[in-house]
Amino acid sequence: MVGRWLQIQGLRIIVSISSEFDRLAEIVSIDAAELLSVVSEVLGMASTLEVKQYLAHWFQLGKKVYTHNGDRSLLPSKIFNDMDYSKEFERCWEIILSDRSGDCYLEDTSQTIAELITPKWELVDCARCSMPIPLQVAGIPPEHCPCINLPQWPNLDVPTPRLPVAVRSKLTNMQERLDRLAGDN
Repeated sequence: MVGRWLQIQGLRIIVSISSEFDRLAEIVSIDAAELLSVVSEVLGMASTLEVKQYLAHWFQLGKKVYTHNGDRSLLPSKIFNDMDYSKEFERCWEIILSDRSGDCYLEDTSQTIAELITPKWELVDCARCSMPIPLQVAGIPPEHCPCINLPQWPNLDVPTPRLPVAVRSKLTNMQERLDRLAGDN
């Protein structure tokens, strides 16, 4: 096992991974971040990446994040920039993770973002709208989904919120696999 320090937007965590972790991600055709997300899901905890994705989904539907114990709010106008999160979204994320921001929570929820990153919480899909919602690993489910006051939601006639798509890396992986197959012949 190799101990690796990761700096994730101001939060330092230690993740012990084997040297085969990235290789395994390549074999199953997903990137290491996705694999880490799957591992976190199996372990029953929301990772920082999953919480970031959770916020990206809800920002797309106009939900704000309240900071400074509810005195201020954040709602980036642009979530994505090509295949990644926008600079505006990343600035919001940094503010949310900052100790100076006090308690931060998504509009129409009662859990703080800091709570969601702990092992006591996991993110699951809402039965009503399929959007991610927080669920205590051991406890009572939330009273309602943040979609409760979104008029005409869920709306199957419009695209649902999404995550950034790394098209270039997926195409590169496909090209490399095709090159390997061609080389084997």
